[in-house]
Amino acid sequence: MEYSKDIILGVEYVNISKKGQANVKRRDKIMKLIKKHKFIATISTFCGILIMLDYMLIYNFITLLQKLA
Repeated sequence: MEYSKDIILGVEYVNISKKGQANVKRRDKIMKLIKKHKFIATISTFCGILIMLDYMLIYNFITLLQKLA
């Protein structure tokens, strides 16, 4: 019964495992790159955190100035 439904309706099943394998390979390459260049990855992460903190402080300072004016 299942076989006849597939032929009549032209159902195509997506193979999820192939898509998952591509994502795993890409993730493995990224992790390998990070492990190889630990110092640069640490500095980049630290700079990203500082940029976000700077943005939050400047935004709060501007809103404080607007409330006082």
